[in-house]
Amino acid sequence: MDGDCQAQGEIQTARGLGGLGSVTTEPRRYSLRNCSAKSSRGKTMKETQNLKILIAEDNPLEQATLKKMLEHLGCRVWAVGTGQKAVKEFVTRAFDLVLLDIMMPEMDGFAAARLIRERERVTADNTPLVALTSCSLSAIETHCHEADMDGYLAKPVEKDKLISMLKHLGLIQSVLHPAQLDAHIETLPPAEGDQTPIFAPQRILANLANDGDLLRELVDMYLLGFASQPDELAELLADGELDAIRANAHGLKGVTANLGGLRLAAMAEDIQQLCQQGVRPDPHKFAAPLRQEGQAFLLALKQIDWSKLTNTSASAEGFDA
Repeated sequence: MDGDCQAQGEIQTARGLGGLGSVTTEPRRYSLRNCSAKSSRGKTMKETQNLKILIAEDNPLEQATLKKMLEHLGCRVWAVGTGQKAVKEFVTRAFDLVLLDIMMPEMDGFAAARLIRERERVTADNTPLVALTSCSLSAIETHCHEADMDGYLAKPVEKDKLISMLKHLGLIQSVLHPAQLDAHIETLPPAEGDQTPIFAPQRILANLANDGDLLRELVDMYLLGFASQPDELAELLADGELDAIRANAHGLKGVTANLGGLRLAAMAEDIQQLCQQGVRPDPHKFAAPLRQEGQAFLLALKQIDWSKLTNTSASAEGFDA
């Protein structure tokens, strides 16, 4: 389905320093299921402080961040990495909500949604299914309709958008204990001529409820498994297959946006869009800047002063340049 994603992208919002991520804000035009007052299993909103939510997301950084956000809201969360595993997990227990990434190996989110709906024709259940996407929202609506899904969230997911979605579906009425977030966190300034920061950690802390331990875990995950990805993408631009370039750019966009690397994520978004249009990105235009931005972002992560972050609460001082 990713070939249909002519992504304007949430990263383009980042270029204007707006928030990353969005959610449908009105009932979907394709038979939204009684989302105004009750959850799909008939629970009133006052009874949903312990929601059971299934996440299907193959990007480990995005999965960990989303899981943390939901757990901080009091939800019980199960997380898997493929559509097939999501369908298998769905059969084993009743969920109040299923979040499905639309681009996953083996089986994408739309295919998984269709299988879940087929099962529900037998069980007479009506579980809310929400797509997770970094594609243009206009391109996603038709596919959500065809898969009988209840809506979509733009990635990387922001906590306020996630809460809005839960309220919109009638799963919660209010948040009992909102996170107390630091008001001011230093960002690394943008390069001359570009208004997008190299590193914007404030959205990380907001999404992670100031959990310093989890932040360090996510940063370590990037350093160990993804730090070489900008260089790998730069090499692919020379002679790699278009699909391989697109997939690599898509993955790089996801991990860097989730860690506040807005400039690198924006560059990956540009490359992904060209590939989706069938246009090979010019290596002379992108390769050197990719490597440069990758090194700048890597340095920013390595310069975090972990001694100024407590075990459970991240302080703005730890991000001073």
